[in-house]
Amino acid sequence: MRMIWIIRTTIALVSVFFLSGLVDASETIHLTVGEAVRMAIRENIGLKAERYLPLISMGDVLIEESAFDPDISLSLGESYERAMSPSIVTSTRQRSFDLDISLSGRVDAGTRYTVKWNYQKFRGDSSFLIINPYHLTELTVTVSQP
Repeated sequence: MRMIWIIRTTIALVSVFFLSGLVDASETIHLTVGEAVRMAIRENIGLKAERYLPLISMGDVLIEESAFDPDISLSLGESYERAMSPSIVTSTRQRSFDLDISLSGRVDAGTRYTVKWNYQKFRGDSSFLIINPYHLTELTVTVSQP
């Protein structure tokens, strides 16, 4: 608080000396209220900075609101494996494909939600695989309230 007072006093003294150099003591400057306000704003850095505070506050609000934006993720994977197997039960060649898609976020009340879908496709060369290729799919919905 004391630092602000020192800065304001210094600015006021510098302004007085600066303006007194421009105007003789016997001269009078006639200004309208609007001109005086414009001059004060133009010369006062603190007032210039105050004009940007609403814009800065709007940016802060946008940052805080982004906590409620949904998150989307996508994951793809494919693998191929060829192995020598002494058993005829296990496949010597396997190919798999994985896909994960999820949507998660938060609502205003703080409730968190997640919707996740997983898809897998598997193909092998074992004669014991009845369904080849076979597909697995899973849908998971999670809702949690703090």
